[in-house]
Parts: sequence; C-alpha cells; structure tokens
Amino acid sequence: MKDLCRYFSFLIVFLHVSGSSNKVSADCESYWLSQYEDVLPSINSRPNFPAALEREFQETHFGRSNGAEGMALCHVMAWFDIRCRLDILFEEAFNAEKESAETNDENYTNLRDFLLTLFSHDYESVVNFGAWYPPLTFEAWDKPNDPWYEQTPFVRTFVGDYMNGDLEVLRDEYELNALSLLESKNSDENVNFWRESHEDDPDTLILIRKQNAKAIKELLGLANASPSNLRYGDGSSNSGISQEFDPMGDAIGQITQKEIEMLEKYVISYDPEEFNGQYYLRSSTGVHQSDTKSMNHWYIRCLRYKS
Repeated sequence: MKDLCRYFSFLIVFLHVSGSSNKVSADCESYWLSQYEDVLPSINSRPNFPAALEREFQETHFGRSNGAEGMALCHVMAWFDIRCRLDILFEEAFNAEKESAETNDENYTNLRDFLLTLFSHDYESVVNFGAWYPPLTFEAWDKPNDPWYEQTPFVRTFVGDYMNGDLEVLRDEYELNALSLLESKNSDENVNFWRESHEDDPDTLILIRKQNAKAIKELLGLANASPSNLRYGDGSSNSGISQEFDPMGDAIGQITQKEIEMLEKYVISYDPEEFNGQYYLRSSTGVHQSDTKSMNHWYIRCLRYKS
C-alpha cells in the first residue's frame, strides 16, 4: 500500500523547488487571464450556480427542491484550484497558438483533458454523511451507530449514485457547451487564440479579444458548475476547508481513484492531516473524525491498497 498524501506532499515540494512550470504560487494572486476585459471579476468572485443545478441537486439529495436544509453545494476540486488550473492551461494554449503557422486544435488538448476529467462521473464516490435525505443531524438519528443512509424512515437502495438522471443531463449539457467553446469550427463564438496572436489590425484585435473574453468567462462558469465536482455537504466544514481539495471518498471513506488522478494532475491546494498514524483530507461529507466531539471536522482517508 502507498500513503498518497505523504507522496503528494513530497511531490509538490519537489516541483516547487525544481521550478516546474506546471504549478502556480500558492496564493495564485497573479492571473494571466486578468488581461481580458471583465474576466478578473469572474475569477475573484466565484460565479453563481445556475438555478437549475441547485434545484436538481436539492431534488436528488433531499427529495424536494425547496431549500438546502442548511447544507451547501461543495466542490471537490475547489473553485480556487479550478480557476488557477484553467489560467495555466489557457496561457499554455495561447503560447502554442502564437507559435503555430495556423490554428491547431491540438494546442487546446490539455484544456480539453482537464475539462473532461472535471466533468467525468466518479463512480466510486459516495456522499457519506448527511446530505441526501433528512434526518440531517445526529440528534434525529434513531440508529446513532449506523451511517446516515440507514436511518429510519429513509433508506437508500443504492448509496453510490451522488447524481440522478436529471443531473446527468445537466452534466452532459454543461460539458458539451464547455468543449464547444474550444472548437475551431465554432470560430465566431469560441476561444480563438490563433486569431488573437496573429491579428495586426488594432480594431479587429479589440473585437477578437472581446470575443475571447466572453468565451473564457462562459467556460469558467461552466467549469464551476460541473455537477460531477459538486454535492451538498456541511456548510461549516466547507467554509473551514476553504480553497483546499474537498474529497468525497468511497463507501468506506477512502479517497477514490478519480480523486487520486486529480491530485496527481490538476489539484494545487490541499492540506493533509495526520492522526491515528494515517493521513487524511478534511471533507464536507467525510467519514472519519480526529475528535468525536467536533461535529464539523470530517475526513477522508488518503490510503489506497494496490491491487
């Protein structure tokens, strides 16, 4: 077996010291995308979630759409990291297009790969604590030693599906829209860094940059709203986690394979903690506790067994 949190901590330090261009500073205060009109406000303030997304998550989690029961929509990969990673990948794509004799679809491959990962369903993930159906507090549980989904009168027949069919439809729609913004055939509406970097006429360049800014803002909003990267969780826990990685974990409270891949390839900010001789990541829907008296400190274990 392998302690992934310890490995990743070493990896981040190594990359920082070696000057890898694949990482940004921890504060991420300087954005390449800030040069585009009205894009910086979208970066500094997280875009609002679409009403349809909130409604369908409430239907899925609570069986109704009239409120979040004190819970909050919580990212797995934080908005802080999504915007930082997209900033890196947009700059990479721009530089590649600038050096190309003609526009090349492959220059956007890394951007597409990130979006495909962000939107992909994590089939191991489980919302382990307190968000699918009431009762939402320990005081209301009639089986205090059993998990939330075994409490009377609500019993889930299939615990692993953190998204219902309507959320799957929204996921497909948002993913398609995000990817279409990188399609070269959609040149009047998409991101087109080749035209921007090769245009000599100042007036035309202004129009191209405005269109690129519009498409970038739209893509940021879609990435923020990826249903696969969200679930309702404990709001106070999520506030405490802040800009760090907030894993869902699997049915026994261990990090999933998709979450491992995100940590390896894309995640910038995470804060492993060690207790009981193992490493954990704090989670707004976690399983494990370092202190049983603390009701907003829940964790997912970073341990995975090799097959």
